[in-house]
Amino acid sequence: SGDLQGALADADAALKIKPGLVLVYVTRSLVKAALKDFSGQIRDFKEAARLSPALAGSLDKREPRR
Repeated sequence: SGDLQGALADADAALKIKPGLVLVYVTRSLVKAALKDFSGQIRDFKEAARLSPALAGSLDKREPRR
């Protein structure tokens, strides 16, 4: 258990400085999931995938969950 609100604030600050940081979007999406902000998680992950087509492509190759 960490400081999720602090992690979220750090990610927000990093994106204000440099908006195109894909890993920050991925990290922030995970933090938002832990905070049960699922719509925010999806938005951040979609932005990460938009910024990094390789990330989006790797998701297409996953096996479906059962």
